[in-house]
Amino acid sequence: MTPLYIIKWLDFYLEDRKFCVRIEDFRTEFKHIKCGVPQGAVLSPTLFSIYINDIPTMFDKNKAYSLLFADDLVTFFIFNKSGQMETKVKNYIKNLEIWLKKWKLQMHPKKCNSMVFNKSSDKSMNNKFKFKLNNDYIPSCNSI
Repeated sequence: MTPLYIIKWLDFYLEDRKFCVRIEDFRTEFKHIKCGVPQGAVLSPTLFSIYINDIPTMFDKNKAYSLLFADDLVTFFIFNKSGQMETKVKNYIKNLEIWLKKWKLQMHPKKCNSMVFNKSSDKSMNNKFKFKLNNDYIPSCNSI
């Protein structure tokens, strides 16, 4: 269990933060920051990693895996037959969307990619499956 003094210190570190926008001589009024970590602070990457540590991941041995590094997530599924693939991936994306909404985070579909690897050299498999995140299609690609 985390000692109370650490929790209080982190609470103090993150509370009552404000920001404004300044363009030349114009400055907006200050607004409170309701969530997030201070950009550029040494502690921020660690706090962010802790915050997203429970992001939905796949660990279905020999079938699906997820890798998380900073704010990058890679999830891959392994199938012998493509029949179940579309349903499993769509269910995963649905759970991911629920998690993102709960924790006030956004993932932009246009900054994501989907790719299908197969034993044949048939590149058309990438176009066969269409996945949506936040009602926008995730672009498919042949290389990243």
